[in-house]
Amino acid sequence: MSRRLQTIVEIFVATAQKYPDHIAVKYCIDNDWHGITYAELLVEARHTAAYLASIGVGSGDPVILMSQRSPQLCSNLLGILWVGAHYVFVDGNYPLERQQFICSEVGATVGLCDSTIPTANNLNIQWHSTPITEKSLGSD
Repeated sequence: MSRRLQTIVEIFVATAQKYPDHIAVKYCIDNDWHGITYAELLVEARHTAAYLASIGVGSGDPVILMSQRSPQLCSNLLGILWVGAHYVFVDGNYPLERQQFICSEVGATVGLCDSTIPTANNLNIQWHSTPITEKSLGSD
C-alpha cells in the first residue's frame, strides 16, 4: 500500500494549523530581529494565491519572481505553489539579455515583484506587485 506524498503547501498548512502562534520566519532589519507567525504567513500566502487565481494564473503556469529575501518572498512562493503554478526566479541583477532569455524560454507572461525591485518593463511580462493584507509582512 503506497501513501501519497504531501505537497509543500499541504505540509505548511498542517504546520500552521498545529502551531499558529509559533514563529515561521525570522528576519533582521537594521540589527533588530523580527518574526512572523505561521498564522500570519498562512493569511498572506492564501491572499497571494487568491490574487494569482483572480488574474488567471493556474496549474502549470510559470510565474516570474523578482524579490529580495524577505518574509514577503516566503508568502509569494507559497502562494504560487498553492495555485499549482511554478515560480521561476529571475535575479534583477542579471543582464537584461539573460532576463529576457529566461522569461522567453519558460513562456512566462506574469511576474510577481516586491516593492524593493524595480520592474523590468522590457521583459514582456505583466508585472504585479505582491498583494499585502492589512498587516503587512515585516511591518512590525
